Amino acid sequence: MKNNNNIKDAKEVLINGAFQIVLTNPPFSSNYKMRDKDTNKSDTRILKSYTVVGKKNSINSNILFIERYYDLLELGGKLITVIDDSLLNAKNQESFREWILERFHIKAVISLPFNAFVNASTTIKTSIIYLEKKEYKSISQNKIFMAICNNIGHDDSSKDTPERNNLNIVYSKWLDFNKDSSLPDIIIENQNKSELLTCSLQMFSIDYSKISSKRFDAFFYSPELQNIYKKINSLDKSKFIIKTSKEFTLQKSVNAKYVQNNFNNIFNYIEVGSCNKKGDIVSSQSDNLGNLPTRARIVVKEFDVITPKLIGCLYSTCIINNDINDCLVSTGFFVFTNLSERNSYLLWSSLRSELVQKQFYYLSSTAVQPELSKEYLENYVKVPIPINEYADAIYEDVKLCTKLRHNLDCKLNEISNNLKFDTNLIFK
Repeated sequence: MKNNNNIKDAKEVLINGAFQIVLTNPPFSSNYKMRDKDTNKSDTRILKSYTVVGKKNSINSNILFIERYYDLLELGGKLITVIDDSLLNAKNQESFREWILERFHIKAVISLPFNAFVNASTTIKTSIIYLEKKEYKSISQNKIFMAICNNIGHDDSSKDTPERNNLNIVYSKWLDFNKDSSLPDIIIENQNKSELLTCSLQMFSIDYSKISSKRFDAFFYSPELQNIYKKINSLDKSKFIIKTSKEFTLQKSVNAKYVQNNFNNIFNYIEVGSCNKKGDIVSSQSDNLGNLPTRARIVVKEFDVITPKLIGCLYSTCIINNDINDCLVSTGFFVFTNLSERNSYLLWSSLRSELVQKQFYYLSSTAVQPELSKEYLENYVKVPIPINEYADAIYEDVKLCTKLRHNLDCKLNEISNNLKFDTNLIFK
């Protein structure tokens, strides 16, 4: 950076771009809104001075900061910044990612865990992105370094866990990669299988040609996701047929007229938290539609399969049985409908499999409560469905297990109800 002796010279440096490196963690929450025909409003004046705004009527401050950093950098200058993941993967931020690709080379994307900023009382999903201001748009780049960290030196309660801090090894491998980009594409693989969907440290690189404005986040490009697709495509064709969700019927939310006509009618309602990871619906509530949450908007019937959109509720996929036919479920579910009993059990088994649930996990988006969007469910998730004699065997096994579990639950409830306690002893 140049050495300047007065404020005027310093301002000229800032305007013309003379910083070699910008290292920053900008605020995420501030939002600026364009006021129609009112150019005197401060928000409107601010937004009109930024090209990244485009046709948007409102924009978050962290996006505006990225453009200002671009202005501050000299050609070839480096920007290393923390960014919330919605800017990397949300559909409504694709124009911002296009803006980035036009002006920067993406050098690295490091995914941080949800508890990265727990000390600041926030659990927004964030990443570190390393960008280089383009000198010439024709100059190409070979590979992008990516990593998925699950620990950066503390746990969810802010307790220090230095022995599990991933950032040191990520930095070390980044230095190696920067010296020699011919390192293997998979540098460190997700090998921790101690619990379902454990996302241990991953490091890998992708060809620059594979990155697109569709998504920038490391999860979307994870080698494990690509390996899942390979496994599914290699399944025995005599036992499985591979389907996408477009080949099933998804139940839609009821319309305003339905709500108006049934406002005072009583419905059973199933929330996302009503389903457990064993595939059971463990609770429901009953009330007038007008008193139920506004997300109680999908009517389900017997043999419908419901699966949560939220990644925090993975494996909580359930089948609607006759006892709760015609009830309402939350719009937080995808509802597969028009299924026979047999097809319902087969789909339920597949959706609960690790091959499918991990697709949900890696394809989820947004920063606050990541969930799988309908677009990604229909266009990216591959569902292997058993066929022929193999399907018959799976169907009979699932039916038998379901019956045994039901009988076991009934027996346990019977035992609990028959227990007799001497209350005088308990409260003595």
